[in-house]
Amino acid sequence: ITVKQAQGKPYVVVFVGVNGVGKSTSLSKVCFWLKQQKLKVLLAACDTFRSGAVEQLKTHAARLDVPVFEKGYNKDAAG
Repeated sequence: ITVKQAQGKPYVVVFVGVNGVGKSTSLSKVCFWLKQQKLKVLLAACDTFRSGAVEQLKTHAARLDVPVFEKGYNKDAAG
């Protein structure tokens, strides 16, 4: 992370897994830890097909006071 900071570039962490394994919970815990380390955090909603996915991420983000990038459902988060 410090190397990317020195380069002025973002450090990207991707959480991947099947439904129900705790990705959102784990993401929230990592986000909390990063904030404790005085790092800026941005969450990106990429699970745009599962009902409630964006709202779940927004709920975690609101509790952690972290911004969320999202384009809504059935959209390509990359484009």
